[in-house]
Amino acid sequence: MAMSRAHTLAFILSFLLAFALGTFLPAARAQPADDQPMVRVAAVAERTQTAPGDTFAIAVRFAFKEHFHIWPNNPVKPKGLDDLEPIPTLITLAPTPPLPAGVRVFAQQSQWPKPDEITVSFGPTPMTITSYAHPFVAFVPVQIAGDAKPGDLTIPLTVSYQACNESNCFAPEEGALTVTLTIAPPGTQTADAEPTLFM
Repeated sequence: MAMSRAHTLAFILSFLLAFALGTFLPAARAQPADDQPMVRVAAVAERTQTAPGDTFAIAVRFAFKEHFHIWPNNPVKPKGLDDLEPIPTLITLAPTPPLPAGVRVFAQQSQWPKPDEITVSFGPTPMTITSYAHPFVAFVPVQIAGDAKPGDLTIPLTVSYQACNESNCFAPEEGALTVTLTIAPPGTQTADAEPTLFM
C-alpha cells in the first residue's frame, strides 16, 4: 500500500515538535520486515446484482496481525500525549474509475463499530486508549437511482489508516479496494453476496 505524503509529513512534524519539547511520542516507524501485513483489508458488496431504485452496503473488513491495532475513524487523543495527533481510519470514494450516472456512494456516512479499549505503553507508564484491535467490519451505503442504466458497475474505494503495536506507531498507509457488480434492468430481482454478513 502506498503511504499518504500528507500523513507522513504530519508525523515528521510531530516527532520534531516532541523532540523540541522533550516529550516522548510513539515513533512512526517503517512496517516490520516480515511477510505478514500488520493490517489486512478487503471489501465485498452486499449485492452481486443490483437494480434501479435499490440501496445496499459495501462491507469493508479489517483484520490484524497479532498485537497490532489501528486508530478509530474518530480517534480520541490519549491523555498525557497532547502532542500526538492520532490518524483516523478513513474510507473514501476514489476518483477513478468514475461512477456512472445515478450511482451514489456515501463513504462519509459509513457505519463503524464501537472501538476497543486496550492498554499500550506509548509513554513511561501504561495507558488505556480506544482503538480497533480485533477484526471488524465497516459498512458503506450505496444508492442506485431509479433511472440508472443497466450494466457493469465498479466502485473504487480508498482506505487509509495508521497501525500501532503496544509501544510504537508506524507510518500511515493507504490502499485501494474495488468492488464489482451488475446493475440489472428495472424490475429485476437483486442477488445477495453474503447474506449473513449484512444481517
